[in-house]
Amino acid sequence: MRICIINEFFHPDNTGGTGTVLSSLVRHLREQYPEISIDVITTRSLYRDEEQVLARHEEWHGVRIFRVGVPRPRNASMLPRLTAGLLFSLGALLKLAGRRRYDCVMVTTAPPTLPLATQLGRWITRAPYIYIIYDLFPDVPVALGVLPAQGRIARICRKFQGRWLASASKVVVLGRCMRDHLTRNYKIAADKIEVIPIWSDQTAAPLGTQTKFRREHGLSGPVVLYSGNFGQCQDFDTLLDAARQMRERHSPGTWVFVGEGAKKEHIARRIEEEGLSNVRMFPFVPGDEFADLLATAYSAAQTFTYGDPNGPKKKPFPGNPNPGPPGGGGPPGNPNPGPRGDSRGNGNTARNIAYGVGALTALGYAISALGSGGGAAAGGAAGGGGAGTGGAGAGGSGAGGPGAGGATGGSDPIIGADEDATPTPTPRP
Repeated sequence: MRICIINEFFHPDNTGGTGTVLSSLVRHLREQYPEISIDVITTRSLYRDEEQVLARHEEWHGVRIFRVGVPRPRNASMLPRLTAGLLFSLGALLKLAGRRRYDCVMVTTAPPTLPLATQLGRWITRAPYIYIIYDLFPDVPVALGVLPAQGRIARICRKFQGRWLASASKVVVLGRCMRDHLTRNYKIAADKIEVIPIWSDQTAAPLGTQTKFRREHGLSGPVVLYSGNFGQCQDFDTLLDAARQMRERHSPGTWVFVGEGAKKEHIARRIEEEGLSNVRMFPFVPGDEFADLLATAYSAAQTFTYGDPNGPKKKPFPGNPNPGPPGGGGPPGNPNPGPRGDSRGNGNTARNIAYGVGALTALGYAISALGSGGGAAAGGAAGGGGAGTGGAGAGGSGAGGPGAGGATGGSDPIIGADEDATPTPTPRP
């Protein structure tokens, strides 16, 4: 069997996102099914490195990688980024047309115009394609209020998106919410859609909390960790509100934000303006130190912004926290501001997070002497439910390592934060 995979990023990119996921998938396919022949068409860029330019051709684990050189307007407006994506799509189409016949082509939503290559390529090569949905366009910018729902660009892109979805032999989504969104808004038959969540690293093992990361950065006491993208789809204001309330009550602990992204400057500005001495920011850690980073935390947090699929979003409305395993959590949070009336996020949810983190911290101290088994058990139990209305959104941890983190925002299928798919924090090489 001959397969071609087309995506904007691929090996050696292991800094998170689609490149990391697909590289892992391809490596495991080659290990388990060595008879399968795999080609990859990608760019010469890395996701988080704007300087390095990769070779045009490479072989990796028996996989042939063909790279297309295109500009990378990472911080530019939407139109230049769409233009760069279109250039890569056309380059991928030329590569696809010049290669041997494939039995199957796999294409993703990175960049949004990429399915154009496979749809046109299907007329040339006759190869069916599988469409993997990560971030749906134009639905994402519409939900975030970046793009008018009834504007010309949105209407044109929605029309093309419908054609790409209809032309695919199979559509793969991360969870049931995106599946339901596609059937409801694009009239795609449910039996054409496969739900395949992002997998986890099965080799991960619990570690103690006295870590290298903690020593190097002078961290003492409990640590609440967020690790991942500082993206437009995340609600950091609620977490920062909770950190401020903990500081005002002189609660012990440090909030640690590790990552990069569009909201990095916003987070840094709030830390400086409000004197949040209990909040610190760091860049991504090397991949081999990622487990050490996770073990540093007593609690871990994840957060989503609740988008409006019908147009520009209003004030972010964090919904039901979904801590760790399925189940647990309270009803949707109250959008009223917190006690001081100056919360930028969800006030009641922020207050409950602050109280919940304090309670879990006390629990972590109490169980730390029980050993790794007791710590892991308590972490799982604490991660299973929220604290009061809106939930704490934090998982407990002991000597067994951090529990599962809770979301401060509702998981909205439009913006790619599906409730079936727990976002995986991404290490930096």
